Amino acid sequence: MSLRIAYFINQYPKVSHSFIRREILALERQGFEVQRIALRGWDGELVDEQDLQERMRTRYVLLDGLSALLWALLRTLLTAPGHFFSALALALRMGRRAERPWPYHLVYLASGVPHAAVA
Repeated sequence: MSLRIAYFINQYPKVSHSFIRREILALERQGFEVQRIALRGWDGELVDEQDLQERMRTRYVLLDGLSALLWALLRTLLTAPGHFFSALALALRMGRRAERPWPYHLVYLASGVPHAAVA
């Protein structure tokens, strides 16, 4: 059984993210399974072959729109209510003392759910 790591980033791959790509590939060479998860893609041109391959390996959270995000949230609530409410409680606790108000943390929770539910 290999260990799984989720690498979560706002946009990926970008030209300036070659250090992230090298880190991910080094982890895979050590036997880890790395899931690449990005909120959104990078619209700029990618010329490096490895960046093009990374684009194919990356899941994009916002690619399918708000309805897919809400459906995944509901599916997680129904299939794993304990995990869902634990994550919800954590998001609310984090929002109390953070620079950003708690609604941001609820959005962060929602954006992470689709991949936790499908993985």
